Amino acid sequence: MKAPDPQNRRIGRLRTWWEKLVAPPDSAREYQRARFLNILLVTMTGLILLNIGATFLSEIYDPVFYSYADLLSSLALLVVLSVAYRVNQNGRYTAAVYLVLATIVGAIFLLGIPYETIAQIYRLNYLVIPVVLGSILLSIHGVARLSAMIMAGIMALYAVVPDQEAYLFGPVSFVLIVSVLVTLARKFIQDIEMARLAELASSQEKLRQSEQMYRQLVELSPAPTFIHNARQIVFANIAGVELLGVSRAEMALGRPLADFVHPDDLAALRDQLDSALARRSGIRGSEQRIVRENDKELDVEMVCVPLDYGGEAAALMVYRNITSHKQQAAAERRQRVVAEALADTAAALNSSLDLDEVLDRILGFTALLIPHDAAQIALLQAGVAYEVRSRGYDRQTTETLPLFSIHTMPNMREMMETRQPVIIPNVPEAERLSPWVCSRLGAPICIADEVVGFIYLDSAQPDAFDHTCAEQLRSFAEQAGGAIQNALMYQTIQSYTDTLEQRVAERTAELSQAKERVEAILNSASDAILLVSAHGMVEQANPAFTNLFGYTLDSIFHQSFADLFDEEGARIVGQALGQVLSESRTVQCELQARCQDGRTFTADAVLSPVAASVRGHRLAVCSLRDITSRKQIELGLVKALERERELSELKSQFTTTVSHEFRTPLAIIQSSADLLKRYGDRLTDTRKAEHLTAIQSNVKHMADMLDDTLMIGKAQTVGLSFFPEQVNLHDLCQQAIDRFWKTFEAAQTIEFHSDECAPVDADPRLIRQMVNNLLSNAIKYSPPDSSIRFTLRCDETCARITVADSGIGIPLEEQERIFQMFYRATNTGHVSGVGLGLTIVQEVVRLHGGSIELESAPNVGTSITVKLPMTRI
Repeated sequence: MKAPDPQNRRIGRLRTWWEKLVAPPDSAREYQRARFLNILLVTMTGLILLNIGATFLSEIYDPVFYSYADLLSSLALLVVLSVAYRVNQNGRYTAAVYLVLATIVGAIFLLGIPYETIAQIYRLNYLVIPVVLGSILLSIHGVARLSAMIMAGIMALYAVVPDQEAYLFGPVSFVLIVSVLVTLARKFIQDIEMARLAELASSQEKLRQSEQMYRQLVELSPAPTFIHNARQIVFANIAGVELLGVSRAEMALGRPLADFVHPDDLAALRDQLDSALARRSGIRGSEQRIVRENDKELDVEMVCVPLDYGGEAAALMVYRNITSHKQQAAAERRQRVVAEALADTAAALNSSLDLDEVLDRILGFTALLIPHDAAQIALLQAGVAYEVRSRGYDRQTTETLPLFSIHTMPNMREMMETRQPVIIPNVPEAERLSPWVCSRLGAPICIADEVVGFIYLDSAQPDAFDHTCAEQLRSFAEQAGGAIQNALMYQTIQSYTDTLEQRVAERTAELSQAKERVEAILNSASDAILLVSAHGMVEQANPAFTNLFGYTLDSIFHQSFADLFDEEGARIVGQALGQVLSESRTVQCELQARCQDGRTFTADAVLSPVAASVRGHRLAVCSLRDITSRKQIELGLVKALERERELSELKSQFTTTVSHEFRTPLAIIQSSADLLKRYGDRLTDTRKAEHLTAIQSNVKHMADMLDDTLMIGKAQTVGLSFFPEQVNLHDLCQQAIDRFWKTFEAAQTIEFHSDECAPVDADPRLIRQMVNNLLSNAIKYSPPDSSIRFTLRCDETCARITVADSGIGIPLEEQERIFQMFYRATNTGHVSGVGLGLTIVQEVVRLHGGSIELESAPNVGTSITVKLPMTRI
C-alpha cells in the first residue's frame, strides 16, 4: 500500500484550519473548542514570527537586549496560549477569548510605543487585528466592548505622549473606522446567521413532525410492513407483528424473515432481498406463504423495494394477506371443476352405447368426482337389487350377485320413495360388503322417473360423506341413468341388428318388431325428446313432445327449434346447441318454453351430441321436462317459511299481549277485593255491588280470554269438538244480545233484526261462541253511543248472520291477514284483545261448512257476514 504524501497531508491540515476559520459560528461546544484552538495557534504563531522579525531589524540598536526581550515575550505568549486553552476546555469560552485578545492588544501597544522614533506609533494600526478576531470569536456586544477598551488604551497612550497628537490621529482614526465597520458587519452577519438558524430550526421541526407523522402512519397502517437489512428484521409495525403471530414486536426484531417463511418460498425471498439490497428495482406481486408461530400458514402478497436505513442498505417489505382470496378462489375452482366434470361425465357416458363400457365408466368417473374407497352399481329386477359392477371390495368375482330385497333394506326403500340420495354415516355390520366399511353414500338411478338401480360409495372412514357429496352423486346418477337407458336401448337395438345381419331375409319381421320396441321405449319416455340438426331444425320428436307442447309430429318436422321458446330462451338454446356440436359435451339449462296455444312453462333442457351423423350433418338430442310444478313447490316452500316466521312473531306478540290483558283485570279484581275486605263494614250496598260487579266482569273477561286461548289451541292440535243439532238461530242470537246487556252494560245500542228462520243443523255451543266474538269485537272497536246492527236473514239454503258497526275499521292492506291467529290490526291502539276472536269465528264457520265475508274501511266501520248452510252436507 502506497504511503500518503506528507505534502498532501500538510495541505489537508491547512485547508481544515482555514475552513474552521471562515466557517460561521456554531453553538456546538466541541466545535468551538477546536476552532478556538486553531485560531490561537495561528495568532500566536504570527505574533512570535513578528517578534523574531523585529529582533533582526533592531540589531543596530541593542541586539542582546532585543534578543532576550523577544525570547521572553515569545515565552509569555506561549504561557498565555496554554492558560487560554485550559480556560476554554473548562467551558469558559468568552474568558479565554478576552485573555487572548488582551494579550494581542498589549503586545501591539508595546510595539507601538515610540522608543526611538516617532514613526513607531503607527504600529498601533495593527490593533485592527484583535478587532477582526473579536468579530469572529465574540458577539456584537463583545466586539463593542473590545473596541471601547482599545480606544481607551489609545487615549491613555495619548496622555503619556502629549506631544504626539498629530502622529496619534492617524492610528486612532483608522482603528475607530475599522471598529465601527467591523461592528456593523458583525451585526449584519449575525442577523443573516440568526435568520438562517431560525429557518434551519423551523425546517428541522417540520422535518421532525413529518418524520413522526409518517412513522405513525407506518406503525398504524393495516398493511404489514417490515424493514429488513442484510441480516435481520430491524422494524415491524403492529400489523406485521400480528401477521407473524407473535405477541410482541421484540419477538420478531433481530430475527431474519426467513424464520417465518415457508421453506419452499425461501429462494424467492432471498432473491428479492438481494435485489433490494443491491439497489435494484422492487419486485411487485410476489406471492409467498408465512408460517406463523402456531404453525398456521397464511398466503401473502409482498412488495419489496430498496431503502436506506441508518446509513446501510435495507429492504422495505409490505405484505397483504390474501389467504381468504386464495380460499375463495379454491372453492370456486372446486365448484367449477365439479360442474365441468359432471358435464364431461355426461358427454363421456353418452358417447358410448355399450352397457359394460358405460358401467365401467360410471365407476371410473365416480372416483374422480367424490373420494371413496369402494363403489358398487346395483340394478333392480323384480324387487331385488343385483350387483352388476363393483370396485375396491375384498373379493374377486365378476358374477351378478343378488344383494338384498328392497323390502328388507330401509335405505333402498327410502331412495325408492323419495328419489333422493341417502347418507349412512355408520353402516350396520349386517349391511357391510366388507368388514372395513364404515360409511356409505347411495343414490338412485332413475329412467323416466322410475328407479332402476342404485350407486353406492363406501369409505373406511366414519362420516366420510356430506350433503355436497350427496348432491354431486345425485346429479351424476341422473346422467348415469340416461347413459344406462341409452345403453340398454342400444343393446336392444344392437341385438336385433346383429340378428338382421345374420338373417336379413328371414328376420325382416323381427327387425320390424325390434324397431317398434325401440320406438315404444322412446314413446313411453315422459320427457319430450327432440332430434335437432346443426342448423337448428327439428328432425324428429317423440309423442311426449306432442303432449307437452301441443304440436303434431308432422307440423314440427323441419321447423325452427328456437320457435319453441321465448326470445331469451331462443338465445340460450342457440348458444347451447353451438356448444354441444362444437365441443361435443352435454349442456343443461333452464328456460321458458312456449306451447302451440301460447301457454308458457319453465322447462329443464338437456342437449347432448349424437355420435353418429345423418347425411354428413351433426345432430344433437334434446330432452325437455316441465319443471313448473317444481318451481311452484320451491316458491310455496319460501312462502311457507315466511308464514311460519310471521306466525312466530305473532306468537311472541300474543305472549306480551296476554300478559298485559291478564295483568289489568287482575289488578282491578285485587283492588276491589282489598276495598271490600278493609272497608266492607263502611261501604254502602250500592258501592259493594259496584265492586262485586267489577270483580265478576273482569273474572268473566279473563275466563273468556282463557276459553278463546284453549279453544284455538285445541283447534290447532286435535280439532274442536263438533256436536250438531237442530238450533233456533233467532233465540240463540237474542240470548247472546241479552247476555251482553246484563254482563257488560255496553255503552252502544244493539239493533237486532231477524227473519223467521227454520231450525239450522249446527252446534249451539260453537254458534254461541261465534256470535259472542262478533258482538264483542263490534262493541270494543266502536265509539260510545253508537249503534251495532245485528241482522239474521234466512232462505231455503243458508242463514246469514251480519254484525256491522261504525268503529275504527280495518285498513285495506291488512284485511287478508285479519283472520290469522294472534294478528291484530295496526290501528287498534290501546283496545284490549289478543287476536283470537276472528280466528275462532273462521274455525267455527269452517266446521259448519259455511263461508265468511268482510267489508271494512278505516274510520267508517266493519261489517262481517257469516253464511251457514241450513243442513250439513
